Amino acid sequence: MVEFALTMLLLMAFILFFVQLSFIFAYGSYVQYATFMSSRAYTSGGPSQSEQADRAKAVIESFLTGASGKERFSSIGKGIDGDGSGITGLYIKPPAEFGDGHNRPSSWMQGIRYRFRSKVFLLPLGKSKPGQVNSLDLTSESWLGRDPSFRDCQDYMGKFPAIFDNGC
Repeated sequence: MVEFALTMLLLMAFILFFVQLSFIFAYGSYVQYATFMSSRAYTSGGPSQSEQADRAKAVIESFLTGASGKERFSSIGKGIDGDGSGITGLYIKPPAEFGDGHNRPSSWMQGIRYRFRSKVFLLPLGKSKPGQVNSLDLTSESWLGRDPSFRDCQDYMGKFPAIFDNGC
């Protein structure tokens, strides 16, 4: 009976680990879709780049937060860090490693990045700090070619006063 109890305890620990891992993978796929849809909203043309960013934020907010404004599925993953846009874990605009976004060769690298942390084991393994043994820090990003906004086009074409282009 003792051997059965010890074996069953170990078996249940493995089963719960794989259940939690499958939740993390499913949530990761959900977040990847959310960042892709948000990136599509950000990269489409609009009056200004800030309005494009507002659209992207609204799209990802509809996926990641509920009507109460709290994170959905927070028992599986919670956003970490962020660029201060109001959603924890969200980065809109190109990160530093891709340049400043005004460099023409790298200007296509525009999109969304979302970072989140998930608990791997349902039971804590000793006294571990967040980000150590019991959690995974994951990143989902989607980079698409951003169409220039109307203001971007006007600013760029304004450098050439002799050229008339109503394509803006």
